[in-house]
Amino acid sequence: MEERLLIDASMLRDFGNCREFFRRRWVENLESKRPSIDRSFGIAVHKAVEAFWRGKDYSEAYSQAASMFGALDLTHTNVKDREKYERLSDALPEVIGVYYEEHGEAEDQAMVEYEWVTDFPVRCRGLATISSLVSLCGRIDRYSFERTLYDVKTASEIGRNWKSDYKEAALREIGIALYDWYLHKVQPDSSPRQVVLEVLVKPYGNKPARYEHLELPEVVTDSYRRRFDQLLDFRVRELAHWWGSYQAMKPWPQNDGSQCVSKYGQCDYLKLCNHGDSPRNLELYTIRQEHLEARR
Repeated sequence: MEERLLIDASMLRDFGNCREFFRRRWVENLESKRPSIDRSFGIAVHKAVEAFWRGKDYSEAYSQAASMFGALDLTHTNVKDREKYERLSDALPEVIGVYYEEHGEAEDQAMVEYEWVTDFPVRCRGLATISSLVSLCGRIDRYSFERTLYDVKTASEIGRNWKSDYKEAALREIGIALYDWYLHKVQPDSSPRQVVLEVLVKPYGNKPARYEHLELPEVVTDSYRRRFDQLLDFRVRELAHWWGSYQAMKPWPQNDGSQCVSKYGQCDYLKLCNHGDSPRNLELYTIRQEHLEARR
């Protein structure tokens, strides 16, 4: 029996950025033993935000986040990683505190952090269905009964125009648009009227942590949704084709270099792309841990 393919925003993003990155992460299920400090910090902050909307006080929320961030395995990190880890550990209580100060007491006005799965028939040129075993899935941070879709982000203030640059980048980010797509699909009469990024800016130098409320009204317009429908169809159809046809082939086409080294550092799989799958190189990787319950 053919296995159902569950696709989320991370898979779509990785597939669009680099086919070989996608193959390593999602077909071979490899991930680097060296953790991403920024990503782990963001996950810990999300844990605290979820605790807030579940009615927990600051102490409990911070305790949950600190326990999660403190459990990070630093064995394979370098000196800069450890310095960043220490800096963000010190920043964690302040960042969480900013969120609590912004919202005061949590009210029963939102559905908090829930997962979703919905079928997505893959069609050939928009006509015949070629697969009904593809589903899209994800996890939404918060959707208010006032029909506002919220997504929590952690960010660093880089550049004079960072806020406008951040918003422009967010409008190209597939995650928030995919959540709006799902809500609009399953409840068209009560789909989102507004999309809001709750950006928690990390402290830096003499600048304290702060909360930024960034609205993305473009996402809920008819024109944006029509464009996203088309792009999503293209992306899912292509991903499903590669998944079904080329799993035994390796390597897959590699990025031309723009994703290999970015502002976030080197790609996790650059060592394997440049120097091959020797036992010594493969020792730097471990089995990827799935984060969505739907795929476990």
